[in-house]
Amino acid sequence: CYLDSSQGDGMNSRAVNVVISSLLIFSILIVMMLSTYIWGLSYLRKYKDVATFEGVKGDMKVLKASIDMVSHEGKGSRNFIKIHIPEGRLKVNASNDYIAYSMESNAELVEAGSSVEQQGLELQGEKSPRGKYTTKIIVNYSGTMVDIVGNSSAPKGYYTIKIDNMGYNTTIDKINVQVEF
Repeated sequence: CYLDSSQGDGMNSRAVNVVISSLLIFSILIVMMLSTYIWGLSYLRKYKDVATFEGVKGDMKVLKASIDMVSHEGKGSRNFIKIHIPEGRLKVNASNDYIAYSMESNAELVEAGSSVEQQGLELQGEKSPRGKYTTKIIVNYSGTMVDIVGNSSAPKGYYTIKIDNMGYNTTIDKINVQVEF
């Protein structure tokens, strides 16, 4: 029995070609899957940040409406609202009569360097030192008849906010409204 050496080499080279082709196809698929995963992950983070921003913006509208209602009902009027801060921080600044929510995000939710008035809320955007974006939602009562009383600050979490009409302050000619959580 004689062996033809050319047949053995031909089969080996075809087998090697099949293995190399399979490895190349597998490598290309892995690279495509990783690229899609990385792109999708950044997209989902941006979507999560937009959803968080819109949710808190809705809560801030309710907070503003509650403060407006309590301030018009007279001394002793009180209201409680529940608010969820999934990211960022909520702060009551009594010295400047505003309540602000701020969050840091990879997404530019409000154009950096701008301030926009939207349904009684002031929306501000700025570029953070870490290359991200900081977005603020502000309920501003400076220049109005309402004087915000109380300084509170809260990180992410669930809170019950108490809003009390403390009465008219004749010294500053404003209605004192205490906001605390």
